[in-house]
Amino acid sequence: MTTPPPQPARIQFTRATAGPPAPSFSNDDSDSSDQVTAAALSALIPEWQLALRAENKAPGTIAVYTDGARRYLTWCQRTATAPMIRTTLQTWMAHLLDAGSAPGTVRTRHQAVRRFTVWVIATGMVQADPFHHRRDEAIIRLMMETGIRAGELTALHTDDLDLHAGRITVRFGKGGRSRTIPVGPATVQAIRDYLDLRRQHPAAEEATLWLGTRGTGFGYDGLGKALRRRAALAGIKGFHPHKFRHTAAHRWLAAGGSESGLMAMAGWTRTDMLVRYTRATAAERAADEAARLNLGDLHTQPPG
Repeated sequence: MTTPPPQPARIQFTRATAGPPAPSFSNDDSDSSDQVTAAALSALIPEWQLALRAENKAPGTIAVYTDGARRYLTWCQRTATAPMIRTTLQTWMAHLLDAGSAPGTVRTRHQAVRRFTVWVIATGMVQADPFHHRRDEAIIRLMMETGIRAGELTALHTDDLDLHAGRITVRFGKGGRSRTIPVGPATVQAIRDYLDLRRQHPAAEEATLWLGTRGTGFGYDGLGKALRRRAALAGIKGFHPHKFRHTAAHRWLAAGGSESGLMAMAGWTRTDMLVRYTRATAAERAADEAARLNLGDLHTQPPG
């Protein structure tokens, strides 16, 4: 039996030898009386308002942000829900829509909660390590969706991103070839979430997209270490970053994507590379396709 994947990070208080308890991120999903509460976060809102005024935000903007954050934390208190979990925020948004709130209103309140969360983390009010979580989620989604090579991924710069269009430019592909790859909404949002925290990083002005926790270095070795840590938490044995490329190729074809499209996405110029990366899972795709075609039903003529 494999170990279940880690639960989303939540904040917990950890006891220090002196002074007040310092909150920190944990993947532990167990009940804890030390868990940070929505009430504790609500107490930080006046200081956040002061920070917003210091940033010269308009009074109306501050009021909108404050209202959104307060509404979210009040709902967390009423439902006895841990506030610093992404699924909690998504559940609240769904609740607002079900209750009749306009989509624009829900987006505005979602943005307010995200801004408050970033401020809480960036200012050290919460001693946390969401940077790893946000960065690694963005990386895993990008590799799973596009099959980008590890070396291509670590070479990305911030100006290679066009998230509005859902495009990323790979300037340093194999053989010196560049290409543009499309990314879907879920991956785009994960990258945006990472960039929210990256802006608070001491090395935020660096051109390289992916940053380490303490410095700018995040090359192939750092990527491998981060991904192997995630694989171990998920109970995956024999993991290697290159497996993402095989998985992405299989998922593309299994979803009905074309071979030519996959070659363009993956940066392959020879069909033998396509066969090499997809041979192991060809039988699985053939079985799924055969089930859809149902050619054993002789009363149904195949098209064509």
